[in-house]
Amino acid sequence: MLPLILSFLIINASPDAGTAGFTFLKFTPSAKEAAMANTSIGLESNGGFGFWCNPSSIVKGSAVSLGYLGLPAGIQYGAVGYAKSKPISFVQSGGIGVTFLNSGPMKRTDEAGNELGTFSVAYACLKVAGNIIQDKNINAGAGIKVLYGSIDSFMGFGLAGDLGIRYKPTIQGLTLGVAVKNFGYQVKAFDQEKDKLPLDVGIGAGYNASNDITLAFDVHKPIDNRVLFNLGVEGWANKYVALRAGYNSLGEDYKTGGSSDIMSGFSVGLGVKYLNYQVDYSFTPMGDWGRLHHVTLFLSL
Repeated sequence: MLPLILSFLIINASPDAGTAGFTFLKFTPSAKEAAMANTSIGLESNGGFGFWCNPSSIVKGSAVSLGYLGLPAGIQYGAVGYAKSKPISFVQSGGIGVTFLNSGPMKRTDEAGNELGTFSVAYACLKVAGNIIQDKNINAGAGIKVLYGSIDSFMGFGLAGDLGIRYKPTIQGLTLGVAVKNFGYQVKAFDQEKDKLPLDVGIGAGYNASNDITLAFDVHKPIDNRVLFNLGVEGWANKYVALRAGYNSLGEDYKTGGSSDIMSGFSVGLGVKYLNYQVDYSFTPMGDWGRLHHVTLFLSL
């Protein structure tokens, strides 16, 4: 039931498409990573959403982030995150955050197409994560997620976990990462059959070519799709403005033969920073399926 209702959000060409539930977990809450085509495994992230991309992220001080993503068909996705260095003695950096998705009213019809009122779909995820191992060259962290979903009068619950490692080799500016996301179990099914969670295993690399230019590359395998790759680049024009772009091979699945297919998979965005504030924006075309607009506000405390 769940994959059928949300199939227009996560479009897959794989034979395994539709076999996982809670697919809203595939969205990143960070507009920065979204502009770089969701490339984040090896990328050194900061801010209130860094631990969401990889729980081994390091935060200096503390930060709060707010995010909003506008999806096709009027579906709304939002996020709030808080991260802090040394929140407790054995955690080097930690964070807590919530993401949520709401479809708004959707038409209910019978088999003949007659309208029978409306219903809605909603999801939420509470995540707590921490970097528990940190030395000169390696960071390792873990996160726990509590999942909730509702489809009309049906409700489902789940528990999931994330693991992440980042390693800095002797090559200056290079960071390597490994991430295992969304492994877990649906505790309560929406109806009778429980869904698999959208497990994703990946490796990535981030490279600071200079103080102003960062390159990133990920390869990952979702449980419900083929092997995918992501490329991203970020360049700071000055100390206030950053430009970003990326390519996600999942964009091949958005193509429908229309004239707008040429941009499927690509994303662009920018960031504006002033003092302790930063606003990030990303734009992702999805061919004839629509466009994604993503905004994040980041405050360093």
